[in-house]
Amino acid sequence: MPTLRLFIAADLPPLAKDTLERLLEPVRSGFPLARFVETENLHLTLAFLGWQEEASVATVSDVVADTCLNVSAISATLTDIRIAPSLAAPRMFWCSIDRDAENKLNTLSRRLRRNLDDVRISYDLKDFRGHITLARFPDEWQRQFRTAPAPQRKQMAEAIAWTLPPSRSISFSINTVTLFRSDLRPDGPVYTPLFVQTLAP
Repeated sequence: MPTLRLFIAADLPPLAKDTLERLLEPVRSGFPLARFVETENLHLTLAFLGWQEEASVATVSDVVADTCLNVSAISATLTDIRIAPSLAAPRMFWCSIDRDAENKLNTLSRRLRRNLDDVRISYDLKDFRGHITLARFPDEWQRQFRTAPAPQRKQMAEAIAWTLPPSRSISFSINTVTLFRSDLRPDGPVYTPLFVQTLAP
């Protein structure tokens, strides 16, 4: 039976994506080895389902619709772009969101997962994190970092940290929750929306 790689996410409006794209321009040139997420693919993952039977799409779509019933659009603010999870263990760039929006999305994520449990749809058990992945560091660079002497690791981390833009608040509204299909390709993943639920005004 055909299978699809699926995830459920809060999508970002075009203005927020375009603003992040402009902020990342100096970062791209400062650390070109990083694998940057395409601007149109930026999102906040609420539940990663992984490989699922194609027939489950209708069931998952119903779960998204039912979970989001009467849920209002969520006001959010992008707070800062940072090296994550830390300077001591750098693996990616991500952008954080404000605590209130993170709490609301976490509540929505937990509701989604409970409803997925009810229909026996599996998902990744990692907790929701209120950040948007912007780029991932190459495996080879990470290996070099881990095996380098401490002074060199500090230099490597600082060399990419200086490219990050200063903290800047970007406010926007999360208006949709989307079920995406993810197709992994050599030049990067392609995300296709399979179902979009608009949140209440």
